[in-house]
Amino acid sequence: VALGSGITASGSDSFGWTAPWAGAGVTDSHLQIVDPTPDLSYQITGGALLTGGNRALLLTTNPEPLASTLFATRNFPNLNTTFYISFLMRLPISGTGSDSIDIHLMNGTTTVVRFAIRPFNPGPPAGYLWGFTGATGESGSAKSLSGDNSKIHLIVIEARLAGSGNSYFINPFVNPGSTYPGLPGGTGQTGPFDRIGLSVRSTDTSGPTTTVLIDEIRIGYTWSDVVPPGPAPALVPDVTINQAVKLRWQSQSGKTYQVQYSYDLLNWFNFGATISGNNQVKEVFDSADADAKKFYRIQVP
Repeated sequence: VALGSGITASGSDSFGWTAPWAGAGVTDSHLQIVDPTPDLSYQITGGALLTGGNRALLLTTNPEPLASTLFATRNFPNLNTTFYISFLMRLPISGTGSDSIDIHLMNGTTTVVRFAIRPFNPGPPAGYLWGFTGATGESGSAKSLSGDNSKIHLIVIEARLAGSGNSYFINPFVNPGSTYPGLPGGTGQTGPFDRIGLSVRSTDTSGPTTTVLIDEIRIGYTWSDVVPPGPAPALVPDVTINQAVKLRWQSQSGKTYQVQYSYDLLNWFNFGATISGNNQVKEVFDSADADAKKFYRIQVP
């Protein structure tokens, strides 16, 4: 699971995430590292094909209920500048009720902003991404992820430093193109940030559960760090134009011509292959040699 495009992150286990995490010394199946089928990938409009590879993070509310909110974090250097986070996401199973799988932007152990993946109730198969501020307050409108549960989404979160101090505007984008789409407004919050978190919670005792796959988490200082642009246009071929000699003559049908050249009018060499006449004007070109005089003749063998 990639983390870091312009920023290097770290954590407490081999995958860079703090416990609890299944597959990293923890047995809780609500948080797993899996090989998804198929791998998560997304073709960015006007950009590159973003492929997560053969490992992804699986977060699920199955089985329900959860005794407490399960939480995993990963650290990155303390940021007091504009930065971006992107990840691929698929919602293969959309549940009902209180299911919530959240992505947190944090300062130490404090969640500053979180984005919740929750089902439309009574559901399924709908789900959505919604911006949250702090621990409880809600802001922004729902971003629909409903319809096809096999669809893979590209989610980008911009944390844009607004003026002096640690004031940030937080802007979420769903399935953007490779070019920065502009400023949708955003939620004002106070940074700095040094951690990304993932959490799973549900107090339901029955009903469909929710499962989310997340892959290719990127953190960078610019839009292009986390949303790769398309391939660079092909370079124009390097063309060199030199002076040339052009020979023209009127040919006759039934005759064959051989162009020859010499440097001393004594020794002659064939220039190219023979040319068959057809009552049309024939032309041949030879690059001019600035260091020597060259003589030409046309023979009819």
